[in-house]
Amino acid sequence: MLMISIEEINWRQNIRLHPELSSPRTLESVAKAKVQWPEAELTLAIGSDLVRQLPRWYRVADLLPQVKLLVVPRPGYTIDRAGLDRLLSMGAVVEIANINAPAVSSTAYRERGDTKALTRTIQDYIDRQQLYDVSRQQQASKQTTLS
Repeated sequence: MLMISIEEINWRQNIRLHPELSSPRTLESVAKAKVQWPEAELTLAIGSDLVRQLPRWYRVADLLPQVKLLVVPRPGYTIDRAGLDRLLSMGAVVEIANINAPAVSSTAYRERGDTKALTRTIQDYIDRQQLYDVSRQQQASKQTTLS
């Protein structure tokens, strides 16, 4: 799904997907990226909803010195000041992105079938791969409402 999104928005051809860097743990992905690009300065972009949880991530004390953090404000999630202060006290270098991110939420899609942020190509992919059982959930919701 990410590759489809990149193909749709990559008009400058400057966005690349490197699945070989992927790992369930961010620290491991960063280590792989450092091997690939040893001189690069790495920035970890996170949504504002993750500021509070980041201090509890796997080996975060080892992660923070290796990356700058870019916190992207998400609609409906204020930036948790206590979480931000905790990250700063742990030595994090943090910047807040100055953007208005779209109100995109996989939870809203799964729970309510909210498709307003999806392109037709992404919607077709989700349907084809049966990634979310939204149609069945929507039908159940309608039946409950009618009963």
